[in-house]
Amino acid sequence: MKRWHIVLLAVILFLGMGVVAGYYLGVRLLQNRIAVALGPGAAIQEVRVNWFSLDILGVSIEAPKGWPTARTLRAERVTIIPNLRSLLTDQIHISSIVFEKPYLSVVRTSKKWLMLPGLTQTEGGGKNTGAGRSHAPTVTISKVALQDGVLELFDTTVSRPPLKTRIERLDGVIHDIEAPWLKSKTRFELAAIVKGIRRNGKGKLSGWVSPA
Repeated sequence: MKRWHIVLLAVILFLGMGVVAGYYLGVRLLQNRIAVALGPGAAIQEVRVNWFSLDILGVSIEAPKGWPTARTLRAERVTIIPNLRSLLTDQIHISSIVFEKPYLSVVRTSKKWLMLPGLTQTEGGGKNTGAGRSHAPTVTISKVALQDGVLELFDTTVSRPPLKTRIERLDGVIHDIEAPWLKSKTRFELAAIVKGIRRNGKGKLSGWVSPA
């Protein structure tokens, strides 16, 4: 083999190694950034980078001490279609997020409903006003879709341990979200099955919520 052939082969191998290493390093950075955005106790098994989307596998958020379940959130797969440039800034915009087989646990107390406390509560237990999360990016989401989800509601005002209501086969769409704080109306359409002691019930719900 001629010398220039060896040099060319070495250059190609070097470039290939750089591309592969850069790809996996970039994926790892994205994975860490997404975990930070999800808050304390968040874990991600794998991130797959496609041309125009991200597939996040094995998403979960650990529940805080005293929560009736081990997780506040988990999902088999989350597909995100983002503005890729915005992922490197503190103003992230996402066109859509699809949760496949998500699970969410919600707790009702005498004062309020609690959901994803790692995102909405400070370490002292009060409402997070943003002072302790200045490092977290602002995320605007045009649409969130839920596919075949499960929602468990725990009501501490009824009994101890809390009364559990399980909602299955939850499908829906939520529009116009700004996290970590809602700043405008968020519209939603949901359909699900409510598990009963003797029989199940089907329900549909649509409307909007806004910050108090």
